[in-house]
Amino acid sequence: MKILDSKAAEYMKPKKKTSGTQGRKQRTLWAYIDKKKNEGLQARRPYERKWLLNLAFLVGRQYVYFNSSAHEVQNLEPVRGRIRMIDNQLWPRVRRQIADFIKNDPIMSVVPSTSEDEDIKAARAGDKFLKSFWQSNRMKRKIRKTAGWIHSCGNVFLDHRWNRKLGPIERDEDGRMVYSGDVDVWVWSPFEIVVPFVTMGETNAHEFPWLIKMKWRSLEWIKDNYPAEGNKVVEEPMATNFLDTSFVLGATRGTQTKHFPGAIVIEYMEKPGEVFKKGAFITAANGIILDAEEYPFGKYNLEQFKDIDVPGQFWGKATMEDGISLQKTWNQTLSDIMEFNRLMGRGKWLIPDRSNLKIEFDNVIGQHIYYKPVMGHKPELMTMKSMPPSFIQILELTYRSFNNLFSQHEVTQGTNRSDIRSGEMVSILREQDAHGAIPSHQIFEESLEGLMSGVLRRVQKGYTSPRMIEIIGRDDEVEVMAFQGADLRGNQNVMVKKQSSLPDSRMAREARIMNRFERGLYGDPADPEVRRHVMTMLEDASVKDMYASEKKDEKVARWENRFLVSAKVEINPYDNHAIHIREHTDFQKSLDYQKIKLEDPKSFQELETRYIAHVLEHQQFLTEQRAQLLEAQEGAKGG
Repeated sequence: MKILDSKAAEYMKPKKKTSGTQGRKQRTLWAYIDKKKNEGLQARRPYERKWLLNLAFLVGRQYVYFNSSAHEVQNLEPVRGRIRMIDNQLWPRVRRQIADFIKNDPIMSVVPSTSEDEDIKAARAGDKFLKSFWQSNRMKRKIRKTAGWIHSCGNVFLDHRWNRKLGPIERDEDGRMVYSGDVDVWVWSPFEIVVPFVTMGETNAHEFPWLIKMKWRSLEWIKDNYPAEGNKVVEEPMATNFLDTSFVLGATRGTQTKHFPGAIVIEYMEKPGEVFKKGAFITAANGIILDAEEYPFGKYNLEQFKDIDVPGQFWGKATMEDGISLQKTWNQTLSDIMEFNRLMGRGKWLIPDRSNLKIEFDNVIGQHIYYKPVMGHKPELMTMKSMPPSFIQILELTYRSFNNLFSQHEVTQGTNRSDIRSGEMVSILREQDAHGAIPSHQIFEESLEGLMSGVLRRVQKGYTSPRMIEIIGRDDEVEVMAFQGADLRGNQNVMVKKQSSLPDSRMAREARIMNRFERGLYGDPADPEVRRHVMTMLEDASVKDMYASEKKDEKVARWENRFLVSAKVEINPYDNHAIHIREHTDFQKSLDYQKIKLEDPKSFQELETRYIAHVLEHQQFLTEQRAQLLEAQEGAKGG
């Protein structure tokens, strides 16, 4: 444990075997953290009620209520003889929200800190790292989890940290294999974050004086990650905290802890202030301080993502929260229809008191009923009224309200009214539905900018030596490059292209691309390179096979560029000379090539002569091939 400054030192001095007061100091520090946690949990209770009800309705437990005394969701007692219908209209709509959220990857780029060429080049290197990190850290899966929490509870948090169990494996001084460490991103549900927010006040997590992250961990995990103090942690019943949400599925609280004992690992962060002048970052579990360090920063290492940003509120709101009342109306109406059919659909009979029936009526088809007439009276079938049309009207109104709430109307659901046949009108309607998701996606993009900027800050500090990163580029080509933190040159600000994460229609996008292609906006439609570019934009699976030979020539030409800088490279007669000429010319126009002109004019003249000769040789081969082709065509005409 690292010693903190003066006033905090009484809480966090390193252990001494001869000291008899170390236990008291740890208990004092734990009491301080536990008090902050309980205060934050108490302030969060009104919001937990909404989150738990949302989760219960989302998974299909829709005849429930929230017991404020027990602070949990409980089942409503069934009424004898009454039907309870559940037709979950919330889940498919939330699932559609999640699908729209993860459909497109956000377009991110590093903003150069200056207009200098070196910073622009460093920003481009950062762009490549972001693409590699998005793949290697499995960010798509984490964004899918993020979307689930956003649209069910309205809140989720992502943090960036240095994970010592990631990265390349190296040998230490003793010859043991150890990880070099790497930056990592974790997902935190709203149940795992505690902040000092009550009602109106700060709405930015970075403005709070302290913040707590809590996550349930097994005892094995704690011992493995905190070997010095982790073996002192004893198991903690999960029923004593609000982290366990499994009971909304019908499970009993704390049942998992019987077989998988664990405890809540608390990460307490406090900004520099009166108590901790250099800040504090303390990790603890069930009364045991696992680690303690200074935290001299003005921001926390996490970002909040919301569905709906409520003015003056820190906690966001989920769209589906307003759908719970609609779901109750929907279920009640369906139950009433079933009750009506059960009671009225089989008919009713008017039977005189003394008709002397030998058998009771039931639902058996073709039943024979015998009776003895008494004073001329007999059973008669009662004329029934049909089901009131108000039932169907309520369902239609409720369904329409669902569509308006989630901005998912007929055109978004793949259906359409018969009076709308114009493709342009369909596009306009789809765009109107997409507008309902813009606020949520803008919050996502802004928070993602802060998260990925934090990732780059950790990379610049942690990548002390070059590491090989992989980037999947054009036509699924894999580019491998050496990268280290110094390559960023302090360029750490990430920008996400606005509305790049919004979903779009694949068919509409393809139609728009083809329209622009046919109009020549991408270039000459007959140009093979233009056609290849358009096929890539259309994500045509055949483009990879159709242009396999061209890609080989591009790779060879780029490989030649590296060697032409210092030596002559022989030309192959079977090269695609047009592609080689294009790649060599593009490299000559690059900044790295042009810099040699200023830095070493003499070497540049030699390099320029070598490149010109190489390109001229390709042009000569290309001219000969064209001449042979024309000669063959003339010969075919003459024959």
